[in-house]
Amino acid sequence: MERAVDNRSSGPSATRGNLEEMLAANRAFVAERRLQAMPDAPTRKLAVLTCMDSRLTGLWDEALGLQRGDAMVLRNAGNTVAASDDVLRSLAIAVYAKGVEEIVVLGHSDCGMTKIQASAFIDAMSRAGVSRDAIPSIDFREWLGAFAREEDNVRDTVRAIRESGLFSPDVQVHGLLLYVETGEVRAVQ
Repeated sequence: MERAVDNRSSGPSATRGNLEEMLAANRAFVAERRLQAMPDAPTRKLAVLTCMDSRLTGLWDEALGLQRGDAMVLRNAGNTVAASDDVLRSLAIAVYAKGVEEIVVLGHSDCGMTKIQASAFIDAMSRAGVSRDAIPSIDFREWLGAFAREEDNVRDTVRAIRESGLFSPDVQVHGLLLYVETGEVRAVQ
């Protein structure tokens, strides 16, 4: 499909923007489908914390046999609770406001957070025009949530959720690792 030229673009691509394409796709979607109403609480009483890696979109849920409405989903870089209380806050809302009884931390193979270099990241921010004053003067690797091994990160995240004090022992917390090359999922103990 040929893309229309967007004369407003000053970036490396002079093609039509993603926003316009997504809105056009949505118009076609709405014209072709009629969605059934469903409750806002997950039918399987499940919350999944997984990575924002684009390779996981449409893969992880199918690999686990989940469908729309089955689980509340949180995604961030590295499926972690590092450097932010927001994931724990969201999980607490899922448990206490939406009836979630089970939390799954779903990591994946070949995660970019095992490769990220803090110095290169800071340099990229600076090259993009972000003021050095705006860049936190903290342990940047920790702030980014970088880690060496995917399995260890899943274990650490499961432990952090369990030890947060926000969830009763009745809330089950599991760790899984998805292999992006095959779709296989394994439990992480």
